[in-house]
Amino acid sequence: MKLCPDCKSDNIENASSLGLRVFACLVLIFIIPFGFLFAWLPFVLSYKYRCNLCGKLAENEEFLNIDWREKDEILKEYTQMEKELSDYLGNWVKDDNNDFYKIVKGRGQFLALKLINKNLLPYLITGLENNKTLKVKEMSGFKIIERKSNVHGLYKPPESENLPADSPQLTSLGEEVLTQEEFLYITKQQIEDVKKWLESEKVDDIKIIINPQ
Repeated sequence: MKLCPDCKSDNIENASSLGLRVFACLVLIFIIPFGFLFAWLPFVLSYKYRCNLCGKLAENEEFLNIDWREKDEILKEYTQMEKELSDYLGNWVKDDNNDFYKIVKGRGQFLALKLINKNLLPYLITGLENNKTLKVKEMSGFKIIERKSNVHGLYKPPESENLPADSPQLTSLGEEVLTQEEFLYITKQQIEDVKKWLESEKVDDIKIIINPQ
């Protein structure tokens, strides 16, 4: 089984075009002098894969290959993580920099959604220490861009011509991890009003370490 090295998802697809390699092979055979001697080269080049969850695009060698025993170990770690985060899942917390995060489980991953202006930036949760220190890391290709199309984001642009051009919408992931009330507050209210509201909604203060080594 192949896993993404960033988010450990097995939702991986081959991002390299076989058709393009065949085309390059034909060019070498029929157009380039003595190119037939090198027609095999396009097929030995490393393949690239894409994670459909976090969007990571990398060479085949960078993705993890595991057997069933390693899979069982990962499932045990996942279950333990869910148990440790049970008091926080679905709730808002505030870190020591006065930033607000919503701790959620979305698409099988544990995420910390950081409030930034009228948007949310997701971080992958990698650990919880002493029930008060959350370790997270940035997710490559998994950015939330307000009012801009992004298949990995929480917002997507309006599809209806009747909606204003600056009206954000929830993606399918956004619908998993945000309530409609939260969505409206974040996108419609002033940021200071949002923070005041979240201050009353938060369950705890917590330390968050980004990109722990």
